[in-house]
Amino acid sequence: MDFGSADGESRESAIDEPVRMPYNLSENISVSPCRTGRSGIRRIFKGKRSPNSYFMERCYFMPAYQLLPACKDYIWGGQKLKTGFGIQSELNPLSEAWVLSCHPDGPSVLADGPFAGLTLTEYLEKVVIAEIRQAYGELFSEQETNLTAALEQIYAATERQFIFLIDEWDCIMREEKEAEALQKHYLDFLRNLLKDQPYVALAYMTGILPVKKYGSHSALNMFAEYSMTNQYVFEEYTGFTENEVKELCERYHMDFEMTSSWYDGYRFKRFQHVYNPKSVVEAMRCRDFSNYWTSTETYEALKIYMDMDFDGLRGDIVRMLGGGRVKVNTRSFQNDMHTFKTRDDVLTLLIHLGYLAYDSDSREVYIPNGEIIEEFENAMSAGGWQEIMRILKASEKLLEDTLSCNEERVAEGLDRAHTEA
Repeated sequence: MDFGSADGESRESAIDEPVRMPYNLSENISVSPCRTGRSGIRRIFKGKRSPNSYFMERCYFMPAYQLLPACKDYIWGGQKLKTGFGIQSELNPLSEAWVLSCHPDGPSVLADGPFAGLTLTEYLEKVVIAEIRQAYGELFSEQETNLTAALEQIYAATERQFIFLIDEWDCIMREEKEAEALQKHYLDFLRNLLKDQPYVALAYMTGILPVKKYGSHSALNMFAEYSMTNQYVFEEYTGFTENEVKELCERYHMDFEMTSSWYDGYRFKRFQHVYNPKSVVEAMRCRDFSNYWTSTETYEALKIYMDMDFDGLRGDIVRMLGGGRVKVNTRSFQNDMHTFKTRDDVLTLLIHLGYLAYDSDSREVYIPNGEIIEEFENAMSAGGWQEIMRILKASEKLLEDTLSCNEERVAEGLDRAHTEA
């Protein structure tokens, strides 16, 4: 689960101030980002802790390259891609132009420069191999272009292992929801790179979605997974704990009860109050309780899944907006954003996206807090839910009038409900 860029400030400081981590090269090696304006490993130098302890400083910089699109000449094509969008192709008719593609049926290639003609995958692999060669000299041949083979040769010569850190590993699953062939190609690459390889000391991947399933089996079954449906030993690190939020409220003079109403609600087995860290930080910084969710996930994305009215999904959402809970089976979810067969699959995706909280003891889902309620209301107001929204607002007004002992308005509200039923 990703609550947005909760670690945005730490990443920014890491860019402005180079981070140097000590590692014993006989065990593993890792790299850290810094700002230099050029690509590659800047320097490797001995650390002060021991003669075998090294620091490696890695600087990320991706130059801008123009891509040549993969073009298709299906029968429904024409000339508009050429005349209207400037796509250059000898195909006639020209029906599709995949201008940024890693799909095996039509990858884009670099148009110019020293890597002209390479696909993005080939380019990235070639650059990584070139950078590894700077650290490991002539341990593998100049002609070697396969990353797995290069790492195997390094390990055979040195018995040194590597640590792999992959952030947002599921980007392809989220950005290319329906590209099943591309997803499988990507998963095959990760499996070949990481599974049962002697050069792997540790592989650590972060993302919103768990590892993709095919049937009931994980596509990368060598990983121990920690997700929003089961955090195991990492519960307290999923978000801010209650004690942490109390300390923040005291420091920034913010009301704790209001903070809880807006951002609490994720309850796990040992930690019963876990808060959305991104929103808590924004509330403290801005000194204002508001909906900060929309800066990372828009209501349009939520609306897509709400409109999938599998097995009475809309009724379940209305029930949860009223404070209720809904039973859910999370095990059938295929861990992608395209393969939905039942309402449980959609509800499970909403758990991983953070829109719903999950009680693993009762196996129920619910809307966790006021911030998420606003997100659901925003999505419902966008179309197709107007009548439900009207009924919900009338119910809220009836409750307010009841609590304020306004007999006349309560009577009017009840009459209106009976008349319109």
